Amino acid sequence: MKFGRSIRGVTLVVAAILSIGCGNYYSAEIQGFVIDSGSNTGINGATVRLYLNEPVGAADDGFFARTSTATSNNLPGYFRNAVVWRAWFASFGPEGDSGTVYLGITHDDYAAAVVSVPGVLSDAINTVQNVRMDRISFEVPTVKGRVVDVNGDGVNGVRMVLDLASTTDNAEDYVTVTGDESDGPGYYVFDEVEWRDDANAGNDSDDEEITLTVQDGEWDAPAGLAVTLTSGQERVVATDIAVTRQPRTEFATNVAGGVFDVVVETQIPRAGVGVRITLAGSGDIIYAQTGADGRFAVRIEWTDTVPRDFDGDENDGDGDDTSIPEGEDGLLMDIDYDTDGNSLYGQVPNGDEVDERSIAGYQLKSWINPNFVPDWDPGP
Repeated sequence: MKFGRSIRGVTLVVAAILSIGCGNYYSAEIQGFVIDSGSNTGINGATVRLYLNEPVGAADDGFFARTSTATSNNLPGYFRNAVVWRAWFASFGPEGDSGTVYLGITHDDYAAAVVSVPGVLSDAINTVQNVRMDRISFEVPTVKGRVVDVNGDGVNGVRMVLDLASTTDNAEDYVTVTGDESDGPGYYVFDEVEWRDDANAGNDSDDEEITLTVQDGEWDAPAGLAVTLTSGQERVVATDIAVTRQPRTEFATNVAGGVFDVVVETQIPRAGVGVRITLAGSGDIIYAQTGADGRFAVRIEWTDTVPRDFDGDENDGDGDDTSIPEGEDGLLMDIDYDTDGNSLYGQVPNGDEVDERSIAGYQLKSWINPNFVPDWDPGP
């Protein structure tokens, strides 16, 4: 037995078979459309298998031809294929025959179907009644929520996993990383989340249970968050997921502040420009200088083998300061504002000299970024 799309090819095959005396062979063409039972629109990408005997399932072996649905004349869901069969007792003798062909139709998003096509006439193009398929895949356009730290601030860069209840394969989980959205930092967004529900085939909507978890080498969350999705509807998760840092010994954050109403000689353009800031407390002395807007910012990095403590307090080295969140650390810093350092002379606008300002034991917190030092405004 031989089959193919080309009528010419089928004719040659039939002639070759007849030439060796194997009986009467007949050929026909079968065409039709596969459509969505709900929307009545054609479905492209469906696999159509053709059988001469009724199959147990739509994807059984034993098919003699296989094709896929595609768009034809601007209409999606179209298929067409040749059929060749042998008959000892043809319906119309050597001139022609009529029989039954079975179609097994599968698609990832639809319930499989087996369709019987009786009365197929040889030497004709046989049009099959539209094959209607029930959708079993459902989707939500987006799932969006927020990850926050102990202060309730959004945290970027946290790896999030969305696990569908209907699957047990981790490869089918959705993965994203939190980042900035229009509402601020710390948001996770999963796009086009899909699932299958064979029991709900053909229905317009479906619900699916999911679990949102933090799976990140730097951050921990106490438990997964269970959420229900409804197909076709965007899901905004109202409950924030709170995370804490995993244990670490390396820390970093920024210190920021401002100096105003101080005129520094040789730095005339704007009051407060050119004031040098000295920060000590991490083993190194770090310098910053106010810029054109009178503000400064400097990054501080430190190592603490027994974190979760402010160096220098009564619990120094114990790591048991409950005011510091798990996975975080504190550092005591001395901050000096030097208006006449580096040959810069400081004065307020009325000409009086400015006393230097110092802050002893400023508590630098790794879980806050930046740490804002109160602005210094010594002017009248």
